[in-house]
Amino acid sequence: MLDKNREVEDQQAQAEALALPELPEVPTTKVTFSPVTQDALDTFDEAYRQLRKQRRSLKRYHLADALFASLEDPEVMAAVIKRLR
Repeated sequence: MLDKNREVEDQQAQAEALALPELPEVPTTKVTFSPVTQDALDTFDEAYRQLRKQRRSLKRYHLADALFASLEDPEVMAAVIKRLR
């Protein structure tokens, strides 16, 4: 029975060692945020659209690079030439 109590105490001590320390309370104050303007939203939308276009073109470049890399293989090049004829 004493062994069981020691095991439980050891487990509790390990759990306490792993527990995060309590944080001191932070006084809450009134925080004000400036409203997001429509110009900022429009700027974000425009930047997001440009990034999506770049991503699409980047995918095309990766695909083209992969195709050119595969054409370096003589068997693939021969198959492409044969198919084009």
